Amino acid sequence: MDLKPARLTFDELFDLVALFFACRGTCNRLRTSTVIRDKENIFIAAGYNGSLPKSPHCDEVGHLIVDNHCMRTNHGEDNAILNCLDLTRTYLNQIQDQLR
Repeated sequence: MDLKPARLTFDELFDLVALFFACRGTCNRLRTSTVIRDKENIFIAAGYNGSLPKSPHCDEVGHLIVDNHCMRTNHGEDNAILNCLDLTRTYLNQIQDQLR
């Protein structure tokens, strides 16, 4: 009897990645995340709803609500795109260093 576990589909894999990233959220009103992948199912980036770097977290100091939105946090999709930009910047800096 073969007891090998079933292999995850790409949708299942990226759903799990999103779940793990959502657990890092800093606003307890909604812990959510965004995963960016390409059409070949290559992971590009992820982001969760969270406070800006070095800013207080809702979980610690409370919410800053304006028009029913918490202003202390960026959305997961914003953070995922910012993470892409950070990776691109890092990669380009490494190339520049190699060319010097």
